[in-house]
Amino acid sequence: MRARTLVSMLILAGLVAVSCRDAAPSVPLPPATPFAPEVMAEVHEVRDLAAQARGLEPAVNIAEGSITRDQLKSYYDEVADVAHESDSDGELAVMNTAMRLMQMLDPGEDALQEYTSDLGTDVIGFYSFEDDELVMVDDGGSDSSLDLYDGLALAHEYVHSFQDASFDFDRLGDLQEKEEEDKLNTEYSVTIDALMEGDAQAASIDYLGLSLGADAVDEWLDNGVAEASIQDDGSGSALDRMTIFPYSEGLRFVLYLWLKGGWEEVDKAYADPPKTTEQIMHPDRYVAGDEPLGLKLPDLSDELGDGWKQTDDGVFGEFDVYNYIRTGTDDDLNARSVADGWNGGRMAVYAHGSDSERVVLHLVLSWDNDDEANEFYSAFQLHVQSLGDAQHAPLLWTSQDMQTQRLLWDGESEHIYGWMEDRIFRAVFTVQQADLEQAMSAVAPGVTRETMLAGIE
Repeated sequence: MRARTLVSMLILAGLVAVSCRDAAPSVPLPPATPFAPEVMAEVHEVRDLAAQARGLEPAVNIAEGSITRDQLKSYYDEVADVAHESDSDGELAVMNTAMRLMQMLDPGEDALQEYTSDLGTDVIGFYSFEDDELVMVDDGGSDSSLDLYDGLALAHEYVHSFQDASFDFDRLGDLQEKEEEDKLNTEYSVTIDALMEGDAQAASIDYLGLSLGADAVDEWLDNGVAEASIQDDGSGSALDRMTIFPYSEGLRFVLYLWLKGGWEEVDKAYADPPKTTEQIMHPDRYVAGDEPLGLKLPDLSDELGDGWKQTDDGVFGEFDVYNYIRTGTDDDLNARSVADGWNGGRMAVYAHGSDSERVVLHLVLSWDNDDEANEFYSAFQLHVQSLGDAQHAPLLWTSQDMQTQRLLWDGESEHIYGWMEDRIFRAVFTVQQADLEQAMSAVAPGVTRETMLAGIE
């Protein structure tokens, strides 16, 4: 497992959610216990076979060992504690509110805490790019020899060490940093992870083929656990889907390239990584060089009034649209269909000081054509309607020429105004109604609650 910041939605960017590579400097990784000599011999057999399967040179100058499950849990608990203690501006609480407004976090939940808790429980191994160290998690079994799943996990992590030695990770890191600094319309912070995890997943399957033979791999793939680990669409929570995206969609992306031109084609992708989650979800569009409409959002801090500041502004990609719609339905295929047709998107987050109950989200999405735009807007209406009840039904308005459609919704702790015009969808989400009124005046001058109620612009 690689470390990464959870940024498949921009509102997670402030979580400083960390794993292996991006650990906070004040929280060092637990010291690993070197493998016993007899285990090390087996481990290196896995390494060499994984290198053969992937077609890259094995990385031999790395540290290798294990830590206990309790050590890992304590590490992630400390990571979360340090992040919260250092969050003097309250941005973690603001991001939690932003996620709740998008129905991606339940009231009272803390996204960073949820993420680090899951990592402490679920991670079975990792490669630390920062420390050049491969670590397996010892869950206390009495058998010291490696089983099938140990070998598979080791192969996966060794592939990350091969990637580290073979490709220009400084350049990839520069792409991610420039994306954030210049507010580019790329999603490298997610797509590079998807490329790497998909690569490691595919190479691990190839490793199994060399280790067990094709028939045994077919039998393993028919096993329910294996199928879930590789093909799971992420039908759990929004956070679950964010976490699994680099693995499930990354695997499909890499397999597409591999079938097109083998590992050489996959290697080329490191020199020109996919720019958006759309390209990950539709590899043919990556190959074709399909790029979205470039969008820039104005900073609305002054228009919102004294005390307001923008805390984030980043891409809201095709996967984010899928994940948002998916939160309101059990229909995975429908959510994918709605998200298909995405042609660019951004979301900005604003907070009034450090008050996590004074948060505004500004979302803008572009669509390929009128049909795609209308499909999304219909799904958006249904999604909003699912949030309320008879006392909290949305107000809908459509212009006489049918070119503009508006929605206004007031819930108990959320308020939404959204509209579609000329294939561009815009919306603001707030906790408090008064803040929605101010946000409406900032993004849609001349449109107020009163004019909506009167049925005029």
